[in-house]
Amino acid sequence: MITYFRPYNSKIADPIYKYIEITSKPIKEKEVTERDLINSPWMQRLTRIHQLQSTWWVYPGGEHSRFQHSLGVMYMASEFARQLYPSLSKVCKKYGEDIPSEEFVVETARLAGLFHDVGHGPYGHLLDFVVLKPTYNTNHEKISQKIIREKYKENIEKIIRSPKGYFRKDEKLDVEDICILLRRPESGEVESEKRWVKELRCLFSGLYSADIMDYLQRDSYYCGTPELGLIDAKRLIADSFIDENGLNLHIDSASSLKQFITSRIQMYDRVYWHKRGRACDLQIIDILADTYKLMGFKNPEKDLDNYYNLNDWYLFTTMLNWVESKDDKKREIGKIWRDLIN
Repeated sequence: MITYFRPYNSKIADPIYKYIEITSKPIKEKEVTERDLINSPWMQRLTRIHQLQSTWWVYPGGEHSRFQHSLGVMYMASEFARQLYPSLSKVCKKYGEDIPSEEFVVETARLAGLFHDVGHGPYGHLLDFVVLKPTYNTNHEKISQKIIREKYKENIEKIIRSPKGYFRKDEKLDVEDICILLRRPESGEVESEKRWVKELRCLFSGLYSADIMDYLQRDSYYCGTPELGLIDAKRLIADSFIDENGLNLHIDSASSLKQFITSRIQMYDRVYWHKRGRACDLQIIDILADTYKLMGFKNPEKDLDNYYNLNDWYLFTTMLNWVESKDDKKREIGKIWRDLIN
């Protein structure tokens, strides 16, 4: 029977995972859903930023966006967190610590995956290396956390369920939990007092993190080199568990881990560090700092609204306009970008 009734969840078609399920239709008054966050301006900005900073000039198919990758990491983090929850719960109870409901923990991981790259700009890690770190002592991870706190806190706190079910009535999502999951541990850092949050950092900074597992599969697929990104993510997740020492992988999946490591090496050798892509990177390194400054962008942590406008489309359009600029410096840089783009 055909019906016009729409369920409270939606499915996003994805070439890697077939479908990514999200919460989409509010059930209760003032409820915010994952679709609301996905359709928000900062997340949609990622549709205008390439996932692969210069590799798409080498592999024409690799034009997918940070947005697609973010959806993929949300999915992988969800699967991973759900698998780890039973063992994580046992560890927390062993130390006499409370752990929230499974859906609450899974949703925290999902949102961390969704927002993990929201602070990226054009040419991702190159922008970090050439401009953000040396000039402002920041990077896309710190910017992501600031965006989560300042642009999403109110809406995140209104989320009351994951695609699989509701939280407990007394539970409310905390943006600080999400930020801690995304923050790489540093010496002297004051960590979360919540054991479950600390233990789940492995989802984003572990050897086979949700982030890495998605980009190996996604990047190899779009670049037309699927044989390089062959990993058994389902097996790695299924044989993972948490104990008092952190993340563990059952010995039965040792071969899957070896294959994962091999695939990562192959992707860096053949795709990410391709000689032509690296040559483009070297040219960009020479002009990126001046480009950023002349475009009028400053410290993103002090002016997020200004940084919001920075994306690949804006960069390329501006650079092509600079070719005809009366300013000698802009004209010089514009011509270099034109030669790269064209």
